Amino acid sequence: LFLLVCIAASTIAAPAPASAARAGQACDLPCEKNGSVCRYGDAKWQPNLDLSSSSSDGEPAAAVSFLEHTATAEHMHCQCPPGYTGLLCDHAYEYCFERPSTSEESPPVGFACFHGGRCVEPPGGVGGEEFDPYENPSAWSCDCGTAEWDGKEKGLFAGRRCEHRATDVCTDEDDGTDGWTWFCANMGKCKGDESGGKGSRRQICDCPPGWTGPHCEIRVGGQQGGDIDSDSNGAPSFVSHDDEPCTLDCPHGGKCARGPAEDYGPALDTSSVGEPIPFLIASSDPSGMRCADCPPGRTGYDCSHEVEYCWEIPGVAVGSLPRDGYACFHGGTCVDPPAEDDRDLDGYSCDCSGSHYNGNDDGLFAGRHCEHRATALCFAEDFSTRVGFCVNGGTCAHGETDPEKLCRCPEGWTGPHCEFT
Repeated sequence: LFLLVCIAASTIAAPAPASAARAGQACDLPCEKNGSVCRYGDAKWQPNLDLSSSSSDGEPAAAVSFLEHTATAEHMHCQCPPGYTGLLCDHAYEYCFERPSTSEESPPVGFACFHGGRCVEPPGGVGGEEFDPYENPSAWSCDCGTAEWDGKEKGLFAGRRCEHRATDVCTDEDDGTDGWTWFCANMGKCKGDESGGKGSRRQICDCPPGWTGPHCEIRVGGQQGGDIDSDSNGAPSFVSHDDEPCTLDCPHGGKCARGPAEDYGPALDTSSVGEPIPFLIASSDPSGMRCADCPPGRTGYDCSHEVEYCWEIPGVAVGSLPRDGYACFHGGTCVDPPAEDDRDLDGYSCDCSGSHYNGNDDGLFAGRHCEHRATALCFAEDFSTRVGFCVNGGTCAHGETDPEKLCRCPEGWTGPHCEFT
């Protein structure tokens, strides 16, 4: 497994709110890299990308992950020089073209390649009769063969903008070389080819929920097989096309069905912690399909998440699972309250050290229920030892060894791993 610091973004600073610069609190992000400086408040990121349309291959328009957060939980960011972005100004970029700004307050918008990727012009070239870059920015793409991270990991980036960094490198055990032959991004895992043979030159990736593509570089979403709408809370809901076949694979049990699930087990009482279980929010995949009737001990729209109750509140069952109680996910172990009198929802917790996702990512979960899967792995400076991990888009604090200070959390998250709201 190969990974280090991920997520975030920056460049033009917005004015800091009066409450942000607390008395006596220094702006102490490590912003020396690439000539950046620490600033309070939210940032207005460059490059200002046009994400209004999808690519020709159907990839949905989605925000670049390290441009999604505008400040840390302490309301800090690094103000970057041109050509760099990210909370720590550690993501290089170059515009392929810019739509001119209409005012000083409105920055240019265009298409950019990250991490040293090279711009690939659409057919017809810039200014050709077949293509107008100002009308069709989604026709641009990037050659990621030259993309790198601080002079390392050359070619280990994927995505239309080379925005996705490798999180697992696949090697050919039988070819006698030390070269990298394939890689996966976004916590995808290497696996052998479909024949199961070792040493295959063409490794493929086992992508986590929400990602697809040869390198797990394409975010699952957009209008694929169903129309996306929103419910009253702004969460996506899906209206399936009943005349289309139900094709969702259900390897963990259950049977493919169309339409959102009406209810999930376990229906946990999260009022005391104030945060929902992330994988129990989506009631179907983006095309409106789900795995119905999960076997005991499984939940989620695709039955891919293990669950075990520590304590059940009597009530009507949801399928094979009780309606309410306290549960641990992904193989986490229940930790009982210290005394029988404390046997309530607030008294329980979960030991996540043995948690996993269907045999992968051992111990890389956090949260009161082991519900948050790692999104960044933190390594020592020589890459020899893993020192921790962050969840929910948290970034590793470079050079930090204190487990309590290892993660810099995006706004809205806190905790040693960014596991608490």
